[in-house]
Amino acid sequence: MKTQSRSCHLLFLLIVTAILLCACIFSWPFSSSDGGNGSGQITFQSRPDLLTNPTTGLADLISYHASFHQDVTGNLDGKPFERHTHIELTRASGQSDFTRELQGTDEQASYFHAIATGKAVYRWNTLEETCQGEAGDLLPGETLEPAELLPLVLQTSKVGNETINQMPTIHYHFDQNALPVTEPKPSISGEIWMAEQGGYLVKYALIAAMPSKTTGVGLEVAQSWTYELSQVNSVESVPLPTGCMAVPVDIPAMPDATNVSRRSGIMEYETASGASQVVDFYFHNLGPLGWTAKQEEPTGELKIPLGLAFFSGDLLLSIDVDNAEAGGLDVTLMIYNPKEQAAAMTPPPEATSTPSGPQPTIDASKSGLPEDVPLYPGATNLKKVPGIQGIIFEAPDLPDQVAAFYRQEMVAAGWNLINETKSGTTIIQMWQKASRMVSINISTENGKTNVMIVTITQ
Repeated sequence: MKTQSRSCHLLFLLIVTAILLCACIFSWPFSSSDGGNGSGQITFQSRPDLLTNPTTGLADLISYHASFHQDVTGNLDGKPFERHTHIELTRASGQSDFTRELQGTDEQASYFHAIATGKAVYRWNTLEETCQGEAGDLLPGETLEPAELLPLVLQTSKVGNETINQMPTIHYHFDQNALPVTEPKPSISGEIWMAEQGGYLVKYALIAAMPSKTTGVGLEVAQSWTYELSQVNSVESVPLPTGCMAVPVDIPAMPDATNVSRRSGIMEYETASGASQVVDFYFHNLGPLGWTAKQEEPTGELKIPLGLAFFSGDLLLSIDVDNAEAGGLDVTLMIYNPKEQAAAMTPPPEATSTPSGPQPTIDASKSGLPEDVPLYPGATNLKKVPGIQGIIFEAPDLPDQVAAFYRQEMVAAGWNLINETKSGTTIIQMWQKASRMVSINISTENGKTNVMIVTITQ
C-alpha cells in the first residue's frame, strides 16, 4: 500500500506539471537575478500585493482547512480532453487529513486519503476501502500543501477590502501579465484575497481561456483554478472516521517484545516471558492508562491459550496469549469501539454454503458456548480458556473455510459482524448482538487449524 499510494502521488504531480507546461503556465523565460552566479534562483520583491510564495504564513497558523480545484477542458491532438483535480487538506495540532481525487479522459480515476496523527498513519486508496492504519509517519512526498500548486502572481491591482470565510482580507485582481508565462500569453483573469493580518493567502481564483487559434496539435485547453482557506485556528483536532479502528500506539508491549506490529485496532508481538509475566504486566500497566479489567487477575499455574478483557469508556481491549511456533508466546491485542464498528458495519459478505464434513465430535451443548454461537462441524480437542468465557478447539478445514462458516452461521443467528482482520493465515472476527460480543480467532499451527471463541458480556 505504501508503494502504491506514493506512486499515485508522484504520477499525479507529473500529470499536473505536464498540463501546466503544455498550457504555458509555470514556464520560466527569465534569466537568473542572483548576480550571475548561475544558480538559477529567481528573487522577487516582497510586497503585500505580490504572491511570490503562496504558502507564506501557513506555518504560523494553529489549524486550517485548505481546498484546491483544477479543471482542464479542451483538446489533445484535436480530440476532446479533460482532467479534474480536487485536493482537501486539514491541519491541526500536528495532525493532518489529506484527500486527493483525480479523474480525466481515458484514465482510471485516482483517489488517495491519508490521516496522520503524529504516531500513526491511516490510508485509503478507494472510496470503498476500509481504513488501513499503521504506526509511523507519512512517506516523503505522500501528501502536499495545496497552495504549492498555485502559480505565482507578480503584479496586481487592488480591488478593495472584503471579509472571506470570516477573515478580513484585501482583494486584488490580476491578468496574464502578472504571471511568468511565455509568449503567446493565454488570456487570464485572476483574483486573490490576502489576509490583512498574517499576510497568508485566503482565496485564489484563475481562469485561463482556450487558445484563440487552435492547431489540433498538442494540448489546447482552458483551465480554471480555485483555492480557498477556511476554519483558520478553529480546528481542534483531526478525528478518525466512524468505524476506523485506531492503531493502539499508546498500549505498551512487554519489555522483551520482538516483531512488534501495530496496525488498525491490532498490536501483535512475540515474547520470551511466561504467561504469568504477561498477565502481571497488563494488570499493572493498563490501570494507569484508564483501562478496567473485566475479570479478576488469573493466578496460580496458567494454561495456554488464555484471554484477557479490559474496558475504557466505550472501548474494548481484548488480549489473547498463545504459544508461538518458534517458542515463547504470541500476544495479540485488539482495541476498538463496538458501537462505532456496528454503526459503520458494511453488509456482510455473501453467504457461502456450510462446509461439508463430519458432525462435531464434541457435544455442542457441553461446549460452553451460548446457544446462538455454533460449534464448527468436525471440531476436536476442545479446551476451556482459563479466566474468561471461552473455548479453543481444532477444526478440520482451512482458516478461510472456517471464517466463511461463521460469517454465514453467525449472521443467521442474529449476530452483526463489526470487524474482520486477516494477517497471513490468522483471521480474527468480532461479532456483536445487543450487549454481548464474541471474538473468533482462527489460526494455524503445525498444519492444524485452531479456533478460539471468547464471549464477552458488557
